[in-house]
Amino acid sequence: MKKFFETLVHKFFLLEKDPSRLAYATCLGIFIGLSPFLGLQTWLAIFFAWAFGLSIPLVFSVLYLVNNPFFTTIPIVIANYLTGYLLFTYIITVDVCAHNPSWFNWIEQKIAPFLFSYLGIQKVCFWYFMVGGVIFAILVTIPLYPVFKYLYTNLAKKYENNNTK
Repeated sequence: MKKFFETLVHKFFLLEKDPSRLAYATCLGIFIGLSPFLGLQTWLAIFFAWAFGLSIPLVFSVLYLVNNPFFTTIPIVIANYLTGYLLFTYIITVDVCAHNPSWFNWIEQKIAPFLFSYLGIQKVCFWYFMVGGVIFAILVTIPLYPVFKYLYTNLAKKYENNNTK
């Protein structure tokens, strides 16, 4: 596993040399991967990587490492929903479920029985998922930027020292 991540980070450095821009691209990929915009994540990655002048392959790599359809999508969706639930139930205490879009009632009727039997959730709220997903992505991504910048700066020095010998 360690060798996999070393190889991956080395490939990241081949795409982007600046540790700060590399940290931005990594955090952008993480943010989009954790965001609740499931059908739009690819387009968001292309647009924002282009708009900020970041490496599109790098943002895509991080996006699909974070939101892998086989392993992490369901835990991310649950974390997004629970963040919104906790926010609107215990912190803000606003009934946003009354403002669900009309088309969401059909989805709620289909998935609510399964969610109740497995998670104990009686009512599904679109806004819990959407607002909670953005808040969750922000809460995870912002603290990670200094960590990645520090990591990439140290690794850049290591690669620079290895290349000068």
